[in-house]
Amino acid sequence: MSILTSNSKNERDDQKSPDLPATMEHLELKSTFTHHLDITIIRDKASNHLLPQFTHAQLTGFVAGLNWRLMGLNEVQNQLQISGVLSWKLMGFELYNQPQTFTIDNDEKN
Repeated sequence: MSILTSNSKNERDDQKSPDLPATMEHLELKSTFTHHLDITIIRDKASNHLLPQFTHAQLTGFVAGLNWRLMGLNEVQNQLQISGVLSWKLMGFELYNQPQTFTIDNDEKN
């Protein structure tokens, strides 16, 4: 069993420093009573393109036996598509892999 925590929402506001070459966005993709799936999206400041190699997703809360792996990030038209695999484990053995894809309109993020 494990319990993970994250920074407060005030500390997780979008980071838009003028001297950094990239910007950060924090999104909460899925929220249940016991856990939350948060993603940090990194974009190139000059071109506003996604930098998937620096993007990070984290499952927080009561996550006993759960693990999230970010598999892909894609921006199509005005939507951000985030895909990954939610793994269910018991005593270290993987029981089930559940692929999940989230689609977020860019208008919904702001």
